[in-house]
Amino acid sequence: MTKRVSVRDIARELGLHYTTVGLALRGSPRLKKETRDKVRAAAERMGYRPDPFLSALVSYRNAKRPATFHAVLAWINNWPDREALLDNPIYRSYFEGASTRASELGYKLEEFWLQAKEMTPERLQRIFQARNINGLLIAPQPRSKVPVELNFHDFSAVAFGYSMHPHMLHLVTNHHTQTMDLVMDKVMQLGYRRPGYCILPSTDVGGNYIWISRLLYLFAMRPELTPVPRLQSLDPDFLDKWIKKYKPDVLIGYNAVLPVVEKLGYRAPTDIGFVSMAIDTDDQRISGANQNDFLIGKIATDVLVGMIHRGERGLPEVPVRTLVDSTWFAGETLPPRKSPPKAKR
Repeated sequence: MTKRVSVRDIARELGLHYTTVGLALRGSPRLKKETRDKVRAAAERMGYRPDPFLSALVSYRNAKRPATFHAVLAWINNWPDREALLDNPIYRSYFEGASTRASELGYKLEEFWLQAKEMTPERLQRIFQARNINGLLIAPQPRSKVPVELNFHDFSAVAFGYSMHPHMLHLVTNHHTQTMDLVMDKVMQLGYRRPGYCILPSTDVGGNYIWISRLLYLFAMRPELTPVPRLQSLDPDFLDKWIKKYKPDVLIGYNAVLPVVEKLGYRAPTDIGFVSMAIDTDDQRISGANQNDFLIGKIATDVLVGMIHRGERGLPEVPVRTLVDSTWFAGETLPPRKSPPKAKR
């Protein structure tokens, strides 16, 4: 039986201390890149493979041990208006979940504003290197298809959602297909048959058009549904004419749609049902999908810290998407629909 190559074997081969080899295999920024590369090359040549049982034991001990401060993880804010990012309740929950999980793992999550005065990608990278920050969480961008002008070569990085362009990092986001299936299952179970889709094309692009694509598929596969042309504008006059012309029995959109509808005189759910594709957990009234944004933030941090521990730096050869399911929140705006009375014979 071939003896397993150990960290100490690699250390003896290279004339290094075994703790240095361990740090190099974990990609520690405390070591020079040349040292990390030399150790990894030797490990590959000698056939080193981590012991899965030992790794599990270390993980168990770390989980039982009170968290101690390790390092800073960077939350990259690329918005022109710094405060606008966290004014969005979904993105704020991402940050809070990520910050909570970082603290549990012994890290601190710190925001870095890429659009600050006199800030450049090069300067920000120098700051990261000076402070030994090697883990980056790329927050959602202010609009779809926005590039993030950073050189990721020396960093572990994870993105939220699809707005960063091009898609070149591991990302964590909501499972959009499952969310639409969840919403439409509830809509149909409760007796609604004319859903009006109120998420504008300019917004849908941020989710790679997954929701509208799934909805069109469901229209094709479920003949009991009556397709309603999607809403093209939230202008009140346009919205009012659209509702009167197509007579949807339920509106599907973001929370911001409902106040516009109610200002026109429609009452939800008396006159029309309403479902949010992304409820605000602080609002107990609106029915819809809870995208579990706080959990998305925690999972993104888990993915990032795992990359740091494995020494995974730079752009991945194959980006991986981690999708988090939504759960249903009953609320008050989608009660069971009363069937119209049957005509007398």
